[in-house]
Amino acid sequence: MSHAEHLWERLVRAALRRERLATDAYGRPDTGIAGNVPSSLANNRDIDGILRIADEIQDDDPNISRILCEHAYSLAQNLDPNSEGRGVLQFKTGLMSVIKQKLAKREVGAIDRSRDIARLQEFYKSYREKNNVIKMREEEMKLRESAAYTANLGELERKTVKRKRISATLKVLRSVLEQLDKDIPEELKRMMEADVAMTEDLIAYNIIPLDGLSTTNAIGTFPEVQAAMAALRFTDLPTLPPDFQIPATRVADMFDFLHYVFGFQKDNVSNQREHIVHLLSNEQSRLFIPEAVDPMPYWPQMNNSLQYIVSSFEDLPGTVLNLEFNFISLQTLDKTAVERMAREMDGILRHQVALRADSCNSENGASFLREVIAPLYEVVAALLLKTGGGGSQRQGKTSFVEHRTFLHLYHSFHRLWIFLVMMFQGLAIIAFNNHKWNSKTIRELLSLGPTFVIMKFIESVLDIVMMHGAYSTTRHLAIARIFLRFLWFGAASGFISFLYVKALQEQNPSDSAVYRLYVIVIIIYGSLQFFLSFLMRIPFCHRLTNQCDHWSAIRFLKWMRQERYYVGRDMYERNRDFLKYMIFWIVILGAKFSFAYFLQIKPLVEPTRAIVKQKRITYSWHDLVSQYNHNALAIASLWSPVIAIYLLDIHVFYTVFSAIWGFLLGARDRLGEIRSLESVHRDFEQFPSAFMNNLHVPLPGRDKTPFHTQDLVASKVDAARFSPFWNEIVRNLREEDYISDLEMELLLMPKNSSKLRLVQWPLFLLASKIFLAKDIAIERNESQGELWEKICRDDYMKYAVEECFSTIKYILQQILEGEGLMWVERIYEDIEASIKKKNILDDFQLNKLPLVISRITALMGLLKEAETSNPIKGAVKAVQDLYDVVHHDVLSINMRENYDTWNLLSKARNDGRLFSNLKWPKDPELILQVKRLYSLLTIKDSAANVPKNLEARRRLEYFTNSLFMEMPQAKAVREMLSFRQSL
Repeated sequence: MSHAEHLWERLVRAALRRERLATDAYGRPDTGIAGNVPSSLANNRDIDGILRIADEIQDDDPNISRILCEHAYSLAQNLDPNSEGRGVLQFKTGLMSVIKQKLAKREVGAIDRSRDIARLQEFYKSYREKNNVIKMREEEMKLRESAAYTANLGELERKTVKRKRISATLKVLRSVLEQLDKDIPEELKRMMEADVAMTEDLIAYNIIPLDGLSTTNAIGTFPEVQAAMAALRFTDLPTLPPDFQIPATRVADMFDFLHYVFGFQKDNVSNQREHIVHLLSNEQSRLFIPEAVDPMPYWPQMNNSLQYIVSSFEDLPGTVLNLEFNFISLQTLDKTAVERMAREMDGILRHQVALRADSCNSENGASFLREVIAPLYEVVAALLLKTGGGGSQRQGKTSFVEHRTFLHLYHSFHRLWIFLVMMFQGLAIIAFNNHKWNSKTIRELLSLGPTFVIMKFIESVLDIVMMHGAYSTTRHLAIARIFLRFLWFGAASGFISFLYVKALQEQNPSDSAVYRLYVIVIIIYGSLQFFLSFLMRIPFCHRLTNQCDHWSAIRFLKWMRQERYYVGRDMYERNRDFLKYMIFWIVILGAKFSFAYFLQIKPLVEPTRAIVKQKRITYSWHDLVSQYNHNALAIASLWSPVIAIYLLDIHVFYTVFSAIWGFLLGARDRLGEIRSLESVHRDFEQFPSAFMNNLHVPLPGRDKTPFHTQDLVASKVDAARFSPFWNEIVRNLREEDYISDLEMELLLMPKNSSKLRLVQWPLFLLASKIFLAKDIAIERNESQGELWEKICRDDYMKYAVEECFSTIKYILQQILEGEGLMWVERIYEDIEASIKKKNILDDFQLNKLPLVISRITALMGLLKEAETSNPIKGAVKAVQDLYDVVHHDVLSINMRENYDTWNLLSKARNDGRLFSNLKWPKDPELILQVKRLYSLLTIKDSAANVPKNLEARRRLEYFTNSLFMEMPQAKAVREMLSFRQSL
């Protein structure tokens, strides 16, 4: 079998094994009968959970596993005694076979089932003590609160999953105990209640875990949220019975009261409680943030909320409400039920102890779903049978055809069309008046008034035409606005056009009363339009307009100009952004209209006048084009290309200026700077600081400084927070099979959480750098400064040399003790002293570096393996060889300065006890350092082409480019307003 066939067979077997051994959310395998509970059983999730736990604890205690399986069988038997559901009989048969197998494996002797409950209680205690959930939870919370979890997301995730799995097991055991035994000992009951309080993240919630401790959700600690929860507390209401269960993590509130009285479903009550808390918190955020938890600001909003809360639990499905047949009767039934519930509520509030509502109560207890909703379903089912299956249901939209006529184009961009037509008219008037600003020019420019209102009238006509076919489904207020705009612009266009024509007919228009009236009307109308545009377009004025909404006139004018929208109503751009956007368009339009005036309109003025003055022109089509219409067709043929270009060239100017502006912004923000894998290698050391400056949450006391100007502590912190995100991207590339295992090892970045006082970079940047530095050191160098200058020409070569120097010392200090540790410290002190004196070339024989590297490589190769007797002996021999090479071949220093130390070390070496007590590395961090050092000393090939896959390169380049983007800082959660209408 070839190597490729062998790998393919391994891959297929692994896939089949994963398919066969499926896992749940906590990583537990779906072995045996767990995961095959038929959906026809009502409580199939509970049975499935019990069977999963039985499989999990089979090895720990087979008796408990047998008890859980028997309890699951009894639940299935009670739910479906006759095995009528689909797959129930097969499930029961298989479960009974599993129970018999467990009984067959037991020890000889009869089973005393009377002790099953006692065994289950004892197992609960022992399992709880064995796993110590409280300690696990404390360690997890300390890790989260220390802000160090970003450097080790995998460890935090493993801790969380393990704790949740254990908590889920305890939860199942608690439920089984409560079902089997009603008289649980008080000590065990207190333990179970404490465990319930510790599993708040296993309780279902949307955003705020109101039924939990909120230790993993900071939103629940906000003052406005706590004030909203305080406003809902159970005050001045009838007392709830003592047997009504309320979570120990919160106090009773009015939703618990409604839950008990009407028997609403538990999950619906939780959803509505959280929904009301969100509404109240959002309203409080719009006003102010309370410094103390005081519910008083909310009571005005809560006066009329009780009826709203009750009506919120009407669980009528949308399908019922959408049925056209008997819709009125269903609405009447719904309103009657609510009114009856309100009368019952009024009577219950007069008692001191809460009572069940008669409308929702029965022998089996209060249930709104069973007593109110179920009869509605029965009525609907009967009506469906009566009408033959509901054939009269409303038919929805079956097709959609998009129209793209010129009228639709004009209607969609009416502001742009009006602006372009009016600017063309104004520029033409100025050009034909030879740039002279006199009364004649101004009088002609005032013709823009009729042009504007007539085009707005055309827009209002198109509003009516385009709405054809949609009037039946449109709100009456929107239809009224359309027709009011039609009447207003129709009257305005007729009145303003009449005044302007009447003023032109006067012998001296500038002195006529009609002309003055026209000018006053134009000024008033234009000022009003400008005022509304200023208020509704300038961000600075948005809040002012919202404050003026209580004036009916202002509200009416704003509504006539633009219909009110509630989604994102309070979200506006900043004044600076709006100003930059406005300047951008002023530049574009200035260039466009300058081009239009000087190169399109002005050059055609004289030819147009010449054509108009031509009197004796003989046309072939005399009836269509004659000399009595001032040669209109010739003028139209002359101006039509210019007008067409005038209307279309705005796109050209926008494209050109957008490209120029985008280039300038990209150059400033360094977008697209990382365009190749070489750029990724070259600029990688800038990525951590760029990530912290632009993408990470601002940290207190941290300055936004480049990487090369930071101190060592700041650089190491940045690298530690950047590495998890980089590693997550690399692992995703491996999961999608874009890179190989070797490439992933080279690309992964260390966590930088070790005691080494340096930043550790990915291996693909440092690969083969040690061998290049070795070759440089072996060469003939005149001085230490020259040698270090050659190494520092490549930053990553310098980083590789510094890391190897520090890592070797760190590893040797961890595995050696006594005289061996003394030798390591003595050697490094001599090296550092020689570097300070700049005598490294005289005190050490650098041409012997290959021997030192080979001995260290052999030692690291042994230390990265599992601890056994043979590797330990080999490691001791490797350290001794390293000592001999350093002592006899490399050192050239004067040992008389530390004669006692060297004499003691030499004597220990001769006696064979210098490195006898070698400690094998067991700390995970130390093992990682050993493997990394071994890779640094063995990878001889350059990693300049890592990764090789083009898609992997593209993704890494895209991510690294995004690090330099100027991202706006996210607001605090309490400042984020919801996209909805205010209460």
